[in-house]
Amino acid sequence: MYRQIILIAALIALSACSRTELVYRNADWLAYRWVDGLLDADQTQSEQWPLAFERVMQAHRRELLPRVVGLLQHASTLAERGLSAEDLDCLWLGTNGLIETHARLIVPTATQVLSDVSAAQIQHLRAELDERNAEYRSDYLDPDPREREAARVARFIDRIERWTGDLSIAQTQLVAGFLQGMPDIAADWLRYRESQQQRLLSLMGQENPRALQDFLTAWWVDQADRGPALLAARPILREGWIGMLVALDATLDEAQRDHLLTTITDLRDDLAGEIAGKAEVLPDLCVRMEQTTPVSISPPSSNNHPPIDSL
Repeated sequence: MYRQIILIAALIALSACSRTELVYRNADWLAYRWVDGLLDADQTQSEQWPLAFERVMQAHRRELLPRVVGLLQHASTLAERGLSAEDLDCLWLGTNGLIETHARLIVPTATQVLSDVSAAQIQHLRAELDERNAEYRSDYLDPDPREREAARVARFIDRIERWTGDLSIAQTQLVAGFLQGMPDIAADWLRYRESQQQRLLSLMGQENPRALQDFLTAWWVDQADRGPALLAARPILREGWIGMLVALDATLDEAQRDHLLTTITDLRDDLAGEIAGKAEVLPDLCVRMEQTTPVSISPPSSNNHPPIDSL
């Protein structure tokens, strides 16, 4: 949840925002506004918290932004020649490594902010979380299975089209076919999220910053306590996503390929302009560790399902 304070920058890399540099440049202010909505900052906090977020963003520009740009630069090279399962597996690993680093960077500041709240603010946060969880149920847990699956497909299509432009009917059907073989973890994720939120609220009331920091590190960095269902689904979803994108990449026409490359390079160039001190951009962040077992992707079956039975 609060990992998003600085993960705003990482999430930019997952959307085709036409004003990336403006969003990134104001990420500390946007982060404060988001947190203020959750915690209702008092006068002192409204003066101190933006400064804390600004310091984190300075560290981000210095230490992490070159790596984000490096990953996008490598993604552009791979996308230009056509994406393979190995390429996407490598980009997956690189992205997750960046997310973990983002999370580790924000934990101390998040601990500082969450330790500096009153009982009334904790109750305000509880109400905000309850409201957002209700919105999640409405958006992701439609009781009608057909409506729920249709909404799920629509979300995936929207995310993909941000990069490729409009998909054809055949491409949309390809995506929908793969999704049928990928588990819907929305309900499991909500249960996990609500459990973690309750633990967070409890720790915030104990005035024990060290315990709070340890909890946030376990939650955001180590991704602990996710439970059997979420752990079992993770490799299946990873393989499904990669298999789907490989199959989809092979169907892109010239206009869609150009749209993809333009989106990636524009994003890379926008963010490169925000690197503190114009630091050197790392040439290739997406390097697979030798001990990492590559994902095995078989050709899709006739019904376009990913080969999940071999996992």
